Amino acid sequence: MDISLKKVELISWISKISDIELLDKIERLRGESIQELYGSRMPSSKEQLQSKIEKSEKDLEEGRVYGQDEVEQIFANKSQD
Repeated sequence: MDISLKKVELISWISKISDIELLDKIERLRGESIQELYGSRMPSSKEQLQSKIEKSEKDLEEGRVYGQDEVEQIFANKSQD
């Protein structure tokens, strides 16, 4: 199944829900997944932060970077999926 179709089906299903408790659960799930994603990307110690800085500097030195136009194109392509 195509991801766009799956999204449309979910939106349609959610729009028909009349159970406020179920909607609250869906909203909590959404919030938790956002927090989880954010938490997994943030260093939890000075050592982890220093390691991320060093990796970023090495990526920069070795040319593993993207320009603004490239990043916008990557996201434009992803949004079409």
